[in-house]
Amino acid sequence: MLSKVFEKYDYDLWWGPLTTRDHPALGVARLYTTDSITGKPFTNFTRYSNPRVDKLFDLAAASTNRAEVVKAYHEVQDLIMRDLPMVPVADRMQPQIIRDEFKGAYTCTDTYERTDEIWWTKGTPLKEGEFDRDD
Repeated sequence: MLSKVFEKYDYDLWWGPLTTRDHPALGVARLYTTDSITGKPFTNFTRYSNPRVDKLFDLAAASTNRAEVVKAYHEVQDLIMRDLPMVPVADRMQPQIIRDEFKGAYTCTDTYERTDEIWWTKGTPLKEGEFDRDD
Protein backbone atom coordinates (compact mmCIF):
# COMPACT_ATOMS: atom_id res chain seq x y z
CA MET A 1 0.00 0.00 0.00
CA LEU A 2 2.84 2.44 0.76
CA SER A 3 4.12 2.08 -2.78
CA LYS A 4 0.67 2.70 -4.32
CA VAL A 5 0.03 5.81 -2.23
CA PHE A 6 3.42 7.45 -1.71
CA GLU A 7 5.44 6.37 -4.75
CA LYS A 8 2.95 5.76 -7.59
CA TYR A 9 0.17 8.09 -6.41
CA ASP A 10 -2.25 5.35 -7.48
CA TYR A 11 -5.16 5.84 -5.10
CA ASP A 12 -8.53 7.56 -4.86
CA LEU A 13 -8.79 7.55 -1.08
CA TRP A 14 -6.26 6.60 1.56
CA TRP A 15 -7.16 6.23 5.21
CA GLY A 16 -4.16 5.97 7.47
CA PRO A 17 -2.33 7.47 10.40
CA LEU A 18 0.20 10.25 10.01
CA THR A 19 2.46 11.24 12.87
CA THR A 20 3.05 14.97 13.00
CA ARG A 21 5.37 14.93 16.04
CA ASP A 22 5.65 17.86 18.38
CA HIS A 23 6.73 20.68 16.08
CA PRO A 24 5.30 21.68 12.68
CA ALA A 25 8.76 21.99 11.12
CA LEU A 26 9.45 18.33 11.97
CA GLY A 27 6.21 16.59 11.20
CA VAL A 28 3.76 18.80 9.37
CA ALA A 29 5.81 20.64 6.73
CA ARG A 30 6.80 17.34 5.07
CA LEU A 31 3.13 16.68 4.31
CA TYR A 32 2.43 20.00 2.58
CA THR A 33 5.55 21.63 1.13
CA THR A 34 6.29 21.46 -2.58
CA ASP A 35 9.85 20.22 -2.03
CA SER A 36 8.38 17.26 -0.14
CA ILE A 37 6.75 15.85 -3.28
CA THR A 38 9.38 13.13 -3.46
CA GLY A 39 7.57 9.85 -4.01
CA LYS A 40 8.90 8.67 -0.64
CA PRO A 41 6.73 7.34 2.19
CA PHE A 42 5.20 9.84 4.59
CA THR A 43 5.98 12.93 2.55
CA ASN A 44 3.65 15.11 0.43
CA PHE A 45 1.70 12.29 -1.20
CA THR A 46 -1.21 14.57 -2.17
CA ARG A 47 1.21 16.58 -4.35
CA TYR A 48 -0.23 19.74 -2.82
CA SER A 49 1.72 22.81 -3.87
CA ASN A 50 1.14 26.33 -2.62
CA PRO A 51 4.08 28.78 -2.83
CA ARG A 52 2.68 30.81 0.07
CA VAL A 53 2.55 27.73 2.31
CA ASP A 54 6.14 26.86 1.31
CA LYS A 55 7.30 30.38 2.16
CA LEU A 56 5.50 30.40 5.53
CA PHE A 57 6.93 27.02 6.59
CA ASP A 58 10.42 28.22 5.65
CA LEU A 59 9.95 31.50 7.51
CA ALA A 60 8.67 29.78 10.66
CA ALA A 61 11.47 27.19 10.67
CA ALA A 62 14.16 29.88 10.34
CA SER A 63 12.72 32.45 12.75
CA THR A 64 13.67 32.87 16.40
CA ASN A 65 10.84 35.34 17.00
CA ARG A 66 8.00 33.43 18.69
CA ALA A 67 5.27 35.86 17.58
CA GLU A 68 6.46 35.63 13.97
CA VAL A 69 6.51 31.81 14.13
CA VAL A 70 3.01 31.63 15.61
CA LYS A 71 1.67 34.05 13.00
CA ALA A 72 3.23 32.04 10.14
CA TYR A 73 1.87 28.71 11.41
CA HIS A 74 -1.59 30.18 11.94
CA GLU A 75 -1.64 31.39 8.34
CA VAL A 76 -0.37 27.98 7.13
CA GLN A 77 -3.19 26.35 9.07
CA ASP A 78 -5.77 28.64 7.50
CA LEU A 79 -4.46 28.06 3.97
CA ILE A 80 -4.31 24.28 4.34
CA MET A 81 -7.81 24.12 5.82
CA ARG A 82 -9.09 26.27 2.97
CA ASP A 83 -7.36 24.28 0.22
CA LEU A 84 -7.94 20.88 1.92
CA PRO A 85 -5.29 18.73 0.22
CA MET A 86 -6.26 16.12 2.80
CA VAL A 87 -9.11 15.97 5.26
CA PRO A 88 -8.19 15.41 8.90
CA VAL A 89 -10.85 13.08 10.25
CA ALA A 90 -9.65 12.36 13.77
CA ASP A 91 -6.79 12.90 16.13
CA ARG A 92 -6.03 10.57 18.97
CA MET A 93 -4.89 11.51 22.41
CA GLN A 94 -2.21 9.52 24.15
CA PRO A 95 -2.60 10.33 27.82
CA GLN A 96 0.16 9.28 30.15
CA ILE A 97 -0.46 8.73 33.81
CA ILE A 98 2.61 8.51 36.01
CA ARG A 99 2.75 8.20 39.79
CA ASP A 100 4.48 10.96 41.78
CA GLU A 101 7.27 8.57 42.76
CA PHE A 102 8.54 8.61 39.17
CA LYS A 103 10.52 11.65 38.03
CA GLY A 104 11.86 12.89 34.68
CA ALA A 105 8.64 12.39 32.72
CA TYR A 106 6.87 15.11 30.80
CA THR A 107 10.09 16.83 29.79
CA CYS A 108 8.81 17.62 26.30
CA THR A 109 5.53 18.43 24.61
CA ASP A 110 5.58 15.26 22.55
CA THR A 111 3.61 12.19 23.54
CA TYR A 112 6.65 10.03 22.84
CA GLU A 113 8.62 10.55 26.04
CA ARG A 114 12.19 9.40 26.43
CA THR A 115 11.67 6.66 28.96
CA ASP A 116 15.43 6.37 29.55
CA GLU A 117 15.21 9.70 31.38
CA ILE A 118 12.51 8.59 33.82
CA TRP A 119 13.55 7.28 37.22
CA TRP A 120 11.86 5.78 40.27
CA THR A 121 12.56 7.73 43.47
CA LYS A 122 12.08 4.61 45.61
CA GLY A 123 14.65 2.63 43.65
CA THR A 124 18.34 2.26 44.39
CA PRO A 125 21.02 3.75 42.14
CA LEU A 126 22.88 1.40 39.83
CA LYS A 127 26.53 0.78 40.56
CA GLU A 128 29.17 1.53 37.95
CA GLY A 129 29.14 -1.20 35.28
CA GLU A 130 25.93 -2.77 36.60
CA PHE A 131 23.99 -1.79 33.49
CA ASP A 132 25.49 -1.09 30.09
CA ARG A 133 23.20 0.57 27.52
CA ASP A 134 25.19 -0.72 24.57
CA ASP A 135 24.72 -4.42 25.35
